[in-house]
Amino acid sequence: MRTCHFPRCAATATAFLLSLPALTCACPLCDTQTGRQVREGIFGDDFWSTLLVVTSPFPVLLLTLAAYQYDWLRLGKNKANASPSESSQAPPKPSV
Repeated sequence: MRTCHFPRCAATATAFLLSLPALTCACPLCDTQTGRQVREGIFGDDFWSTLLVVTSPFPVLLLTLAAYQYDWLRLGKNKANASPSESSQAPPKPSV
């Protein structure tokens, strides 16, 4: 019989979410000039263009992995659909 782990996960998530305000107040750098400069550097005017450039390789990687996994690029003959007689034939002998 399967046991349900949802109550334990929900309790852990709730405890984590309730502790977030305390964790953010404990940050020693957030209220300093250094913290403001870091926020300006991350969330500045070019945030969306930087985010696009940083995340752009991931769709290409996912498409490449999907093409490999599902064999979308069939280069050559598909050996799974070949008949046994075709795959076991010897190559023709050269004529002299």
